[in-house]
Amino acid sequence: MDKPSVQTIDPTWKSLYRVGGSGALLALVFYLSQVFILIFGEPYPAAIEGWFNLFTRSKLLGLFYLNALDMVSITLFSLMFLALCLALKRGNESAMAIAGLLSFIGAAAFIAARSVTFSMIPLSDQYAAAVTDAQRAQILSIGDAIGVQLQATPRTTGFLLMSVAVLIISVTMLRSQFFSKATAIVGIFSSLLVFALHLSVILAPTVADPLMGTSMLLWIIWLVLVGVRLLQLGNVSPP
Repeated sequence: MDKPSVQTIDPTWKSLYRVGGSGALLALVFYLSQVFILIFGEPYPAAIEGWFNLFTRSKLLGLFYLNALDMVSITLFSLMFLALCLALKRGNESAMAIAGLLSFIGAAAFIAARSVTFSMIPLSDQYAAAVTDAQRAQILSIGDAIGVQLQATPRTTGFLLMSVAVLIISVTMLRSQFFSKATAIVGIFSSLLVFALHLSVILAPTVADPLMGTSMLLWIIWLVLVGVRLLQLGNVSPP
């Protein structure tokens, strides 16, 4: 593995490197926490009525099951992307401008689509307070519409745009003296697997789950490598 040089690190951005590195690792903690809850918690609700019952019992757990922490994680990712683009911008200004723009548009699209999650809270309260079957049926139909929206294209497009940003950043890392080639290669393959996953959902659904698992593992490795390296860059002494 190549050892990146730190001789030309701009000390102006050291604080941002630390924030970006911490954001990447903290986002990973949030993500793994959600995975832990989904694996070892109660069964995933199969219908909108089950979601309402879950929110009635525990709104916090309901938000966990709807991956509401993704919005926090994506915000932290934005700080990581900003730090990466600044660390890699020397000689790659155009590529980093494109990567930064794609990452922020992707994050905004993801968060906007996911924010509808919070509308489940008042709906679950209304469902619990409903006294007639007609009222409950009306609320269930609204909940079903929200469920469809949660699976809508903007959320998927948002993550896809961020994956394109990761690909651009990772290719740039191959020529960088600040990041190892191993980090770059993991980022490239993780992005390509995300693209393959999106295609497989349409063309070959049977391979979607294996692709998702492999992609998630590579993303976790890449986040750890990037987070640790940004923290190192944020703590180096100026030349």
